[in-house]
Amino acid sequence: MSLLAWNCQGIRGELTVRALRLLVQKHRPSIIFLSETKSNSRHCNKIAQRCNLVGIFTIDSSNATGGLCLLWNSELQVTIHKSSPFYIHATIEHPVLPASWILTTVYGPPYSHAKPVFWAELTDIANTIDKPWLIVGDFNEICYASDKIGGRNFTSSFRSFLDTFLSQSGCIDLGFTGNPFTWRNKRMGLAFIRQRLDRALANDDWRTTFPRAGVFHLPQIRSNHNPILLKLWTESANKPKPFRFEEAWTRDHSSTTIVKNAWNKFVPGSKAFQLSSKIKIVKTGLRKWNKDVFGFCDTNIEGIMKKIEEIQTNQTTLETKEEEENLMAELEENLLRKDLIWRQKSRELWLKHGDRNSKFFHLSTVIRRRSNHIATIKGDNGEWCQYQDEIGNYFLKNFQDLFTTSQPTIPDDMEGLINQTITEA
Repeated sequence: MSLLAWNCQGIRGELTVRALRLLVQKHRPSIIFLSETKSNSRHCNKIAQRCNLVGIFTIDSSNATGGLCLLWNSELQVTIHKSSPFYIHATIEHPVLPASWILTTVYGPPYSHAKPVFWAELTDIANTIDKPWLIVGDFNEICYASDKIGGRNFTSSFRSFLDTFLSQSGCIDLGFTGNPFTWRNKRMGLAFIRQRLDRALANDDWRTTFPRAGVFHLPQIRSNHNPILLKLWTESANKPKPFRFEEAWTRDHSSTTIVKNAWNKFVPGSKAFQLSSKIKIVKTGLRKWNKDVFGFCDTNIEGIMKKIEEIQTNQTTLETKEEEENLMAELEENLLRKDLIWRQKSRELWLKHGDRNSKFFHLSTVIRRRSNHIATIKGDNGEWCQYQDEIGNYFLKNFQDLFTTSQPTIPDDMEGLINQTITEA
């Protein structure tokens, strides 16, 4: 499922309609949000028919300026709650999605006198949200100096409405892949200005509900704004994961036995080879132990909760009371292990103790993974590689070209390259 948001700067022109149909045919979005349509509901209904979308909600333009249009396909159930010339606030439901979520599509006012009212309304909406929430569109506002090139300098002492809203609402910028700017004035020389005005924000519930969501800046066509495409599920490489020692394993004393048994095995060869081999044996042993003995915390917690529920539905006896206490202790242990796992994955090591906050660590992990993920890369021929196999082959080829030589020089005494660091003791 995907969402396309575009400030089309007028949808009446046939060339703009063709450009929109091209985007729809290529990306097949389930939801389309058009801002600054400069049109009315009758014309927008024709656009919906040409894009084969059955759901529509429009805000007519005023004096040939503004105008919003939200379109969606037949698979979605969309409930409009609130709207204005600058936003549409709705609930999105889909049978395949894990939960219903809130969508607010925005067209931030371009004039200074209208900005305070708009951002105050958006903040009021944020205070009522109790579900996963996504905000997407043209905010007509930048947040950082890196969001702009050209024109008057962005000073760090100036705090934008967007920056204030992010701090107050706790929303997160979902980032992007592609061109760093989504608007340009198409002028020349010193008058040329580029800014990132279009973006997608989300609260932590939405981010953890859709951890693989990604935003893509598409090429500019017709309008001064780049369309932005939000995919709820971006491609994920199903590759073997590197071994990581989990801090939570230390909560189970049998993990020590696994390490001791592996370390006491006889391995012939040099000290360096023995060290390397025993580390591999430890990794293999811990992987098997984690799967067969330690188990997965979520599965354990679910099983314990079911047992507790069964006990609590029956009459209490001394035996069931003792069993319930043991299950509660086991549940607490698994919750602690789960917190340790997410804390380690999030790498937020500054928060070592205190109240349990798995949600914070889970969100930190999701954001870090998205930051580390390479969704697209530009090849030597100027074309973009989007599939994980293509990206992997591109990196492999470049490193092979970089480090391959036809006349290698190999020292006669290889033993002298590395000083002895492992003693006999």
